[in-house]
Amino acid sequence: AADEAAAAAAARVLAAEGAADGAARKAARLEEAVSGAEERCRSLQALLQEARAEAAARRDAVAAAESKCREGQEAAAAACADARSLETRLRGAVEETEAV
Repeated sequence: AADEAAAAAAARVLAAEGAADGAARKAARLEEAVSGAEERCRSLQALLQEARAEAAARRDAVAAAESKCREGQEAAAAACADARSLETRLRGAVEETEAV
């Protein structure tokens, strides 16, 4: 009976060791998965930072283009005002010439 009890205890020890080995392998796989996920996360964070920087640069470029456009519109409006003024003066000169 003692031999049977010892054999049963040895079998339980072997089963426990097998379960412990299985748990250790599973833990190692989980650690690898976590490590891979952390690396992917860092990579995605870097891509996100690059995308944010690019978006900021594009916003700055759009703001600069809008500013130049406003400057161009203002210059065009001034040129039109100058042309209207010149046209008025020329008409006045033509009218004076015709009156003579």
